[in-house]
Amino acid sequence: MNNIKVSIIIPVYNSEKYLRQCFDSVVNQTLKDIEIIIINDGSTDNTLKIVQEYATKYKNIKVIDKQNEGCYKARNIGLETATGEYIAFLDSDDYIEHNIYEKLFLKAKQTDADIVSSNYYISQDNKLKIVDFSSSAKLLKKTNNNLIGAENVLLDAIIWSRIFKRQMLIDKGIKFHSDIYMADDAFFQIVTMLNSEKIVYIPDILYTYRISRKDSITTSYNEKNFDCIKVAKEIMDYVIANNMKHFMPQVVAYVLRLNILGYNRIGRFYKKQYFKQMCKFIDDYSITSRTKIAFVKKPLYLYHWFGFKAVIHKNRFFLDLLIKTRDFIKYIK
Repeated sequence: MNNIKVSIIIPVYNSEKYLRQCFDSVVNQTLKDIEIIIINDGSTDNTLKIVQEYATKYKNIKVIDKQNEGCYKARNIGLETATGEYIAFLDSDDYIEHNIYEKLFLKAKQTDADIVSSNYYISQDNKLKIVDFSSSAKLLKKTNNNLIGAENVLLDAIIWSRIFKRQMLIDKGIKFHSDIYMADDAFFQIVTMLNSEKIVYIPDILYTYRISRKDSITTSYNEKNFDCIKVAKEIMDYVIANNMKHFMPQVVAYVLRLNILGYNRIGRFYKKQYFKQMCKFIDDYSITSRTKIAFVKKPLYLYHWFGFKAVIHKNRFFLDLLIKTRDFIKYIK
């Protein structure tokens, strides 16, 4: 009989700088019935050596060594290998609190939730910023933790700081998509949220997401940011194909935010082309000023609200102006 409660999937690639801190945080969990699946994605530094060192010491570590094919494929291999009741994802340059999986799993069992999530820190330049899901948690409580009817709950593409019921992922055939460089986990997370009967948040801050290493990938100003539009299309196509139109206010809000994110990040040379494709996306999916969009009335989301208007009305000048004033808008009280 399988007694694994949580399978933790950790793809690693040239991660030697932060790897020990990551591994030390996961092998010392208060929840003991866990398996740690580490997928080495063709590292060329000392990553594999460190992985093998920990695997020798801790018997609940499974190591898969493969050629470099990208994070999405490593995560899918982890999903195929996992045997736990719930699935967790941990990035190799992040670290977690010693009791994260005990707290998440306990809440999952108490509520029979498909997803349980905690708040988390963003670590950048030795400073910590809290990401708080309390607004979503309060709104979901009104609908028994189900997205149906909770039109103002903003979807997010966060796969860390949470656990997912593995049987739900299997039943719905949910995996990570290939050929995506930017926002590679967005499709997985959004589709998982839409298929979940119960999503629960706990207020604890249990995960630290480090930006420093990821910065070279997730904020690079190159043409790979066009993937944001590609992912947005895939999400919309999935919702339409699976007759999930009741989720459209949340989905439209998310895909517009994703489009704006790509526009913000892409280099000046590509902005005109990106904006043109973004406008085509708006036309292809008939998103207009009359489209119902999920919106939380908090200062932090004013940027997104004005961004929605700029994109829907295809006003590039206003969008550029908005991006330049983003930091000011975020901190309006």
